[in-house]
Amino acid sequence: MSVSTLPRCPVENWEAERDEWVDAVERLVDQAEAWAREQPWFVHRDRKTITEDTIGSYEVSVLMIRTPQAGLILDPIARYIMGAEGLMDFCVFPSYEYVRIIRTESGWQFATNPPTINRPWSKEAFLEIAAELAKKA
Repeated sequence: MSVSTLPRCPVENWEAERDEWVDAVERLVDQAEAWAREQPWFVHRDRKTITEDTIGSYEVSVLMIRTPQAGLILDPIARYIMGAEGLMDFCVFPSYEYVRIIRTESGWQFATNPPTINRPWSKEAFLEIAAELAKKA
């Protein structure tokens, strides 16, 4: 099901902005899914609807991952956030500890604690952060 609601305060070229954002999210989720399946971890995709004043409503994938140690979720949050070009959360259950994944001009990065330490999106970083999060389940 495709959801599309007009934005209340649209940015210029909002449809192209929305479509580009959805495509970027789907590519990141595709990579994470492939890396998780290589482990081999159980992976399930779901869909969620996000509504933003600037680009309207849209659907994106949410990735649920089950490792032997914990359940993880890769959860898109928003395209328009202060200081970045998009935000996703990578969290562990049941503790809900999370690491932010922000999109910058130079690409996706894990925003680890303290927030000034960023790690570029990569298979190695994804697997290491998944393992770190699993310890906090």
